Amino acid sequence: MINLAQSFGARRVLVTGGAGFVGSAVTRRLVDAGAQVTVLDDLFTGQAEAVPTGADFIEGSVTDTELVDELVAANSLVFHLAARNIIASTTNPRDDFATNIGGTLNILLAARASKVDRIVYTGSASVYGNPRSIPINEDDFLVPLSPYAVSKLGGENYAQAFYESFGLPTACVRYSNVFGPGQRPDNP
Repeated sequence: MINLAQSFGARRVLVTGGAGFVGSAVTRRLVDAGAQVTVLDDLFTGQAEAVPTGADFIEGSVTDTELVDELVAANSLVFHLAARNIIASTTNPRDDFATNIGGTLNILLAARASKVDRIVYTGSASVYGNPRSIPINEDDFLVPLSPYAVSKLGGENYAQAFYESFGLPTACVRYSNVFGPGQRPDNP
């Protein structure tokens, strides 16, 4: 079993989207492990009160290059969860692109410039489209069927490209059907 306090204790960690459902859960675990966490969230779907006690909260967007540069430089590890959700992305693909792709590029450029230890990018199983079989396997065909899926896959590809081109340590995870305590029933 991984000892989270050993891995994250006293580390400075930035969590983008940390006031959202998944981001606040990640933030809570990091704070409990002793990390010094800063949350960046524009509160599009997140809520300031979801940010756990012990984390610093900055209201702002990953589309704000200067703010992203400043916050990334102050941390050694970045969990990048900020994104427009599938409903918002389908309603406004331009905002989806600006946040999900442009914001991801801002995070990666800032991380490369400040030489962070690692970026953890959160993708989505939506990149598989309508799967041919369940369970989905990581090597199944990718068939993004929505602007959200396209932008999440684009973010994964950008992270991989920054590793290959610049040696920036990145890790991508794909969430699927996340639910649990603290989930907002009013958030589509």
